[in-house]
Amino acid sequence: MAAAKPTLTDSLSFCLAQLTAAAGEGPSRAKDSTTNETPLGRALLALRTRHIKSAGGIEHFRARGGLRPLLALLRRAAAADHAPSPAEPGSAPSPTEAAVAAGPAPCSGPAHSATSSSTPSPPVRLRKTLDLALSILANCCTEGACRAEVRRLGGILPLDKFIKRSWLISEGYTSGSGDISPDWSPEHCTLPEAREQTSATPSPASNSTCTPRTLRTPRTLRTPGRSPVAAAEEPWGREGPALLLLSRFSQAPDPSGALVTGPALCGLLAYVTGAPGPPSPRALRILARLTCNPACLEAFVRSYGAALLRAWLVLGVAPDDWPSPRSRTVRRSQHRELGEMLLQNLTVQAESPFGVGALTHLLLSGSPEDRVACALTLPFICRKPALWRRLLLDQGGLRLLLMALTRPAPHPLFLFFAADSLSCLQGLVSPVMSPVSPATVAVDQDSPSPCHYKPLLGPAPNPGPDLHFLLDSGLRLPAQRAASATASPFFRALLSGSFAEAQMDLVPLRGLSPGAAWPVLHHLHGCRGCGAALGPVPPPGQPLLGSEAEEALEAAGRFLLPGLEEELEEAVGRIHLGPQSDPESVGEVFRLGRPRLAVHCVRWTLGPGQCPRKRALALVGLVEAVGEEAGPLMEAFLAVVMGTESGGKGPTLDCQCSSEEGPRTGWL
Repeated sequence: MAAAKPTLTDSLSFCLAQLTAAAGEGPSRAKDSTTNETPLGRALLALRTRHIKSAGGIEHFRARGGLRPLLALLRRAAAADHAPSPAEPGSAPSPTEAAVAAGPAPCSGPAHSATSSSTPSPPVRLRKTLDLALSILANCCTEGACRAEVRRLGGILPLDKFIKRSWLISEGYTSGSGDISPDWSPEHCTLPEAREQTSATPSPASNSTCTPRTLRTPRTLRTPGRSPVAAAEEPWGREGPALLLLSRFSQAPDPSGALVTGPALCGLLAYVTGAPGPPSPRALRILARLTCNPACLEAFVRSYGAALLRAWLVLGVAPDDWPSPRSRTVRRSQHRELGEMLLQNLTVQAESPFGVGALTHLLLSGSPEDRVACALTLPFICRKPALWRRLLLDQGGLRLLLMALTRPAPHPLFLFFAADSLSCLQGLVSPVMSPVSPATVAVDQDSPSPCHYKPLLGPAPNPGPDLHFLLDSGLRLPAQRAASATASPFFRALLSGSFAEAQMDLVPLRGLSPGAAWPVLHHLHGCRGCGAALGPVPPPGQPLLGSEAEEALEAAGRFLLPGLEEELEEAVGRIHLGPQSDPESVGEVFRLGRPRLAVHCVRWTLGPGQCPRKRALALVGLVEAVGEEAGPLMEAFLAVVMGTESGGKGPTLDCQCSSEEGPRTGWL
């Protein structure tokens, strides 16, 4: 293949000659009409993109004396910026502007018209020259010897190309260095209303350098050759300079290291949701820019940023609101819309080929804490079933998240995020699943099932009892031998087998209180749903451990009465896991150690209609109730999230997970 034809800008000597000429230290050159671009512009572009970026290029540029004409060019360009615009009547271009942005000699005819229509106007070309020169200077000053040389040559220009069609000028925030004080700081800056009053009526007390010499609210912008046009008004308070700086950071190719961190995101969200008036649109653009940048996706996952956006904006729970809410003015509809938009941006990134690769890498090859963060975030930003099923179910993401529940929390809101994530995942797996669990179905108390045991309790029972059970308290409960013997294998062997009790009319039942024995006797005589199972269950707020309900459940298991066990568990769930129950009741129910009740606890926690705060508090109670034995909780969550039947007979969770796989403490 033939080598590319060399150009003049390939020569450093040519580029330095153009730079020296434009700076007023050498002969000027005319514009090259064949490329419709000044030789100076091409020389500056070549210096920035080729010469100083090559190996030893900055040192070579300095040794050849390039810094002196570069600084001189910047000074002359600044002087040209103060000259009257050629478009203004009665003005003429200054010699400096003519040297920096020289155009072709006037000529007539169609060719001249076409050339001038595509040639940038002098002010636009001047800005491009200044941008290129500043970029070259900034790159050179990364080398210590160049910084020393720049100081020896007089340093960089005064504060006043720096302020002059810079981005502060273009956005209408200043018109010169007089609007910025070197001592300016946001802490000492007054609000816009006070600033206007102070500037109108100065007083001896107002000697702060930022009053009236601060960045001002944009009013008008001057377009070259045109009349001033109104600029968009934006709120401008003490947060204005900080937002300007963050906005510039957010426009970097990869701003994740500086902005997609816990403190930075919390600061932006606190401002957006807590500003006394409408927040600056610049803050909203910063958040949108970050969520649309593929380079920020992994940082949003690692720092739990996506979960934070959903919690703070969509659900209305900020870090300071957890676990106790604080009173503040909220604009939930606007915040929710913003949060959903930002999460949708992240979803677009996550479901792109790049995002799929990044998430797969984090989940399979990341550090233990990165893997947990990825598993937690996936339900928020992945909507494609093939993707979240592969990552969460096939490749173990759900297992990692469930195992992390009982480990040290890597984030202050980790359990809140986890409860929300698991609820979202359940909705993805079973979108049509009933939001009400069997344990929370209300029973019509006005029409209970008929009671078959009550006739034995009257003064004239019919049929009469042929057996009495004797409790430890001395209470005698009437019973019928035939009905009791057919209720379970235990009583069949006890009452009609070869045991002595088969010939006794008074049979002792040891370790059973009257309240716990009541549902047992009803069940032995055929009662199903008569309300007797509700009797031993304490009201909400009272502990279940050590109660008659726990005693009755233990007796139902000992007497081989599985139907009674289920009925008692349903009664416990109806009273303690109802729609209006407190989250603290969930942990109390789980402590009974019953697999079906554990599933009911998880269903109550992850219910689609559940309050997010209650859901998270319930998960906290479950984690506290688990103690060292995490297996039952993991099994219950797996059964509910996967939509399998309750009762501990669903797919088992592989808990063979080494301790190194758990997340370490410390908020990323």
